[in-house]
Amino acid sequence: MQRTTGTGSCAALALLACGAVLAQQAETPENESPVPNEGEPIDEITVVAPRSEVSIRQEIRVADEVLYGLYNELNTDSRYDIHCRREKRPASNISERVCRPAFERDVSLEAWDDAANSPDFSLPEGELKRHRQKLNEIMLELAAANPDLAEAILRRARLQHELRDLERRRAQPEE
Repeated sequence: MQRTTGTGSCAALALLACGAVLAQQAETPENESPVPNEGEPIDEITVVAPRSEVSIRQEIRVADEVLYGLYNELNTDSRYDIHCRREKRPASNISERVCRPAFERDVSLEAWDDAANSPDFSLPEGELKRHRQKLNEIMLELAAANPDLAEAILRRARLQHELRDLERRRAQPEE
């Protein structure tokens, strides 16, 4: 099964998604009804079929390419560029698509180099945490200044939410 793993920018996605929901609620008047009054003809009926997990995952891959491509263009610090690639899970031949900022690769490589010279190997979690916080700050700053990036973040968040909802519904036993 293919999985798309996000980056440390979950906080940025969550903040922007919440802001969009609140903005949409504020724009919809309370007395507006989506159902036409009785006796009024219905102009159009749209039937939407349930989407498959495969199609949503494909849309997420495309959304990632758009989001991270635009973000990488706008970002001026290459340590915080985000790149996606296929990686095999540890002790497995199953690969998954993973999107990571460049600093995670760099910090991991430095840690592996240090591990060769030290029996006490551990990843520098404090350093990774500082970089992830900086990544969130950069992402939020760029999204606030660029509506296309903000929309790409929201689209990715909506798709991820839709996928999680579908997975939850599938995991629940039918009555």
